[in-house]
Amino acid sequence: IVAPGYPPHLRPLGHHIGCPDLQQLVQHFLYDQLNPASAAPCHEVDISLCPLFYSKVSVFHSATTSFYAPSDICGVSGMHRQVIRSLQSWRGG
Repeated sequence: IVAPGYPPHLRPLGHHIGCPDLQQLVQHFLYDQLNPASAAPCHEVDISLCPLFYSKVSVFHSATTSFYAPSDICGVSGMHRQVIRSLQSWRGG
């Protein structure tokens, strides 16, 4: 379920959650994903070389993941499911 009350774009969302450089962090992350062989750490790459990101975003306070862990004999044939939760109050909110 999409969490209500959050701005749908990175720059205002970053200010809303107390992370004003969120837009640049996402751009550096995208650069790192698109250039895995880059010798420079993504945070050292000039922001002008990073891809632009202006799409809308949504905030979710939980996510469910399913994954296969063949080295873990627990679960059915190594399949696992995990719920990850995040609450604003965990950061002093």
